[in-house]
Amino acid sequence: MNRNDLLHRTRLTVLVLGILGASVSLAGCTISVAEGPAASSPAADRSGDEAGPADGTDAGDGQQTDAGDDESGTPSSGDGILQATSEQMEKLHRTTWADAVQQHLVCTSDPYTLDNNSDGAVVEIAGECGEVVIKAHAAVVMVPAVTALTVEGQGGIVIAESASRITLTSDATLVGWEKGTPEVFDEGYLNVTTPIE
Repeated sequence: MNRNDLLHRTRLTVLVLGILGASVSLAGCTISVAEGPAASSPAADRSGDEAGPADGTDAGDGQQTDAGDDESGTPSSGDGILQATSEQMEKLHRTTWADAVQQHLVCTSDPYTLDNNSDGAVVEIAGECGEVVIKAHAAVVMVPAVTALTVEGQGGIVIAESASRITLTSDATLVGWEKGTPEVFDEGYLNVTTPIE
């Protein structure tokens, strides 16, 4: 089996697992709808991130809430909120991946970009980064404290020490943070974002 076949199978497996995990957690999710790219929500008011039909309804129970219904009065972005399952939460601990790290990297630029050379790898980034952009697909990436984290690669797992802002243009991605309350902007589908407990 060549590298491309292996990467394709890894991506497909991660995507399927993400979809299965998301479908299990959809039963108890709440939905918020907001207009415009500036819509955001403090992560403390969210247990996960968005997925669902664009009309703001939940295919599972038909519930719909208006933007700004969270406790802070700040509108939530995206279509719906997926809560992290206990299995997903286990994947968001650095100790789970400590022995599997394949690439130890240090921030050398700002923004620091993790490109497709890290597809399917377990990566640990160290150093002082203002912004990290993850383009690698199906990668597990551990990130230090950053101001901005952008995830473009599909089907990965990202563990951040902390971030002020997290932006997802990816799909089927699991993102957690260990400290703080970032603003989360989700432009993708079946993503789950959560504080790590």
